[in-house]
Amino acid sequence: MDVEWYTMGPDLQNIDLLKQKVIDYGVMAICICYSGSFINYEYEHYQPPTDWQEPNHSVAIIGWDDSRVTQAPLPGAWLVKNSWGAGWGFDGYFWVSYYDKQACRNPEMGAVSFYNVERSTFDTAYYHDAHGWRDTADFSMAMNAFETSRAESVVAMNFFSAADSINYTVSIYGSFDGDTLTDLLSTKSGYIEFTGLHTIMLDDTIDFVGESAFYAFLQVSAGGIAYDRTSEVPVLLGASTRVIVPSKASEGESFYFENGQWNDFYHYDDPSGFQNSGNFCIKALAVHNLEVGISQNPEQKAELQNNYPNPFSASTTINFSLKARADIVISIYSMNGQLLETLAEASYTTGSHEVIWTSSSNQKPGIYFCTIQENGKVLATRKLMKVK
Repeated sequence: MDVEWYTMGPDLQNIDLLKQKVIDYGVMAICICYSGSFINYEYEHYQPPTDWQEPNHSVAIIGWDDSRVTQAPLPGAWLVKNSWGAGWGFDGYFWVSYYDKQACRNPEMGAVSFYNVERSTFDTAYYHDAHGWRDTADFSMAMNAFETSRAESVVAMNFFSAADSINYTVSIYGSFDGDTLTDLLSTKSGYIEFTGLHTIMLDDTIDFVGESAFYAFLQVSAGGIAYDRTSEVPVLLGASTRVIVPSKASEGESFYFENGQWNDFYHYDDPSGFQNSGNFCIKALAVHNLEVGISQNPEQKAELQNNYPNPFSASTTINFSLKARADIVISIYSMNGQLLETLAEASYTTGSHEVIWTSSSNQKPGIYFCTIQENGKVLATRKLMKVK
């Protein structure tokens, strides 16, 4: 899943962008400061820019009318869906002026799109930030230290971009001695256009056996690094009553690079005053690795080689070889062990063979497994990664 934040700008300069995002990704979440004094009998909402009140409600844009006349000085309004049921407004819908103070303008909650939303294919999320993005530290490089607890493959990283138009690098390292990261296992660089939460699939997955330390590294060109910390927040949006939401941190979990050296974020002098509670919002995402522990017996007749290409987007070729004629079954399974397709079920002669798996459109990007069986016994398993 990816989440992006936008702002329309004071003069509607980005309004076409927001409209296109609604077309591309569907409903867009926005914030408003709802008040009976801001809405008229036509269910048109407009908070003047001179009003002091902060957002207290969230609604979803589903459309717009550029010529809609409201209480605002100029026409134009978003058609939005409320969460108060069909008995309110126009069957649960109402209008918010383009010129509302908060809608599509608030820098934190003005307009938010969700895309690439699908049921998670990951088994484990390694993280230290229990509450997500609470603050931003002005660093360009940071990392989190993790340790696996079972046989797993790290296949993706997840982080917040705290500014628009950034370049990033995500990497997984296998060793850190307190001064230097070594044993680079996987790295990927790219460009992100908008502020938000992004999941980056790694080109090279990393297989771990049992308890293994690893380090998830992030470098960004602008905006700083998002982090979680103890925070004082309103009980509800717009409420005057506030509450302390504690976050926990320990030494050796998060690190930042400054003045030519790595520093433990636990000892960061937080400007908020909440000390020793921060961790970076950098996650590593993993799947349980069914291959670990399966070794091919040199006496067996069949051998399953790596598929190519891997990762793949539509189809991949699976190679296997036989030392003697054998009855072979080649199957594809999902990560939760569901049989998806039997690619081959026949008697094969001595030598090398191949089958091609063309995945269907409803099979989402993620990890799949290919098995080879002889006489009903699974001899080997290989991991396949589908990407977009």
